[in-house]
Amino acid sequence: MPLSGYQKRTMKKRQDILSAAKTLVSELPLNQISIHAFAAKAKVSQVTIYNIFGSKNDLVLEAVKEISREDVDDIFAVISSDLLYSARIDEYFRHSFSHTLKRPQLTALLSFIFDEKNADLARYVFSLYEKTYPFLQKMYLDGRSAGLIRDDISMDLFFKILNMYVRIDRNFLLDDKEREVIIESIRKSFQ
Repeated sequence: MPLSGYQKRTMKKRQDILSAAKTLVSELPLNQISIHAFAAKAKVSQVTIYNIFGSKNDLVLEAVKEISREDVDDIFAVISSDLLYSARIDEYFRHSFSHTLKRPQLTALLSFIFDEKNADLARYVFSLYEKTYPFLQKMYLDGRSAGLIRDDISMDLFFKILNMYVRIDRNFLLDDKEREVIIESIRKSFQ
């Protein structure tokens, strides 16, 4: 059954609100974002937000879920590609650094996700990222078999290094040339 005009408008408003919420939660501390700010950014009324999402917290939860899905899809595209290990690892870090630059509030978002009040959200986000592990393991094994990861770097250490650099301070990433130098340094540190 085709959607009515009302249903189509509601779906569009929902997407507009989510898009605005994803932008705002990426740029500002959560405690500084009001329903009014979400409504203004999405060009809808505050009542519309409450009608569609129920509460500010529910809107933020949906926005964080969507951000996480998009990020995992991007990571998955890089690490599951047929690129050689060196190109995959470089692209992985380019994506990660780009993600960090796009989201000045990444640390606050992670704190929100893993707050004990948001246990369901944490499980959801973890389950998304968990799907990337087999491909990250393959990337590690490909790097080992190509002689591009030293024997003394275990898979566990490899993951810890990846995680450490993914959380790098965004101020180190502002210059394109500097980002490429960091990526090359990371790759060389494995050899």
